[in-house]
Amino acid sequence: HYLEYVDDAMSFNFRFGRSRYGRFLCADNFHRDHYIQNFASGLVSGAAREQSHAQAADEIVQEFTAPAPDMLERVKRMRALFKKLCANVCPDHRAHEYCAPEMEETELERIMRDIGRKKVYADVETLSKLRPTGTISATQVRHIQESAARMGYPAGVLTRVLQNRLGKKILGSLSRAEAAQFLLHMRSPGAAW
Repeated sequence: HYLEYVDDAMSFNFRFGRSRYGRFLCADNFHRDHYIQNFASGLVSGAAREQSHAQAADEIVQEFTAPAPDMLERVKRMRALFKKLCANVCPDHRAHEYCAPEMEETELERIMRDIGRKKVYADVETLSKLRPTGTISATQVRHIQESAARMGYPAGVLTRVLQNRLGKKILGSLSRAEAAQFLLHMRSPGAAW
């Protein structure tokens, strides 16, 4: 979203904890897109429709793993899928109105700049070679604890942040890959909030 103030102003916002859908549909796995965000929010508010959620998940996995000639084509296909899923899961959001057809190319350029060199849609074999495996290392535990202390996290906050970001409450239960992802988060400006 985007806000532009025309005069002096002050505002604040709240961000509530991520659901399991939000964690899966985050920018670590997909490109940043309002269709994805709207689809994820529709899953949260429509918990009674688990059958349609499962069907949507199958469609996402099929498209995610389908071969594509290049990254741009992959993004186009995923964007089209999430646009369709938005219309089915949360039609009241009217997500199709957010990007006029004449702005589609501009939006695709923005998405491609945003993902840059990230391995968002890399094949499973490539990702498995890049991701650390096994359980969290002692060094990772120490770095996470030191980061939490440096930011002044009161007792219990680290557990809450772990639950929100990764769906786990115990630091020792993280994998090396999850710990590496969490350490990246701890270096972001938002981690101190």
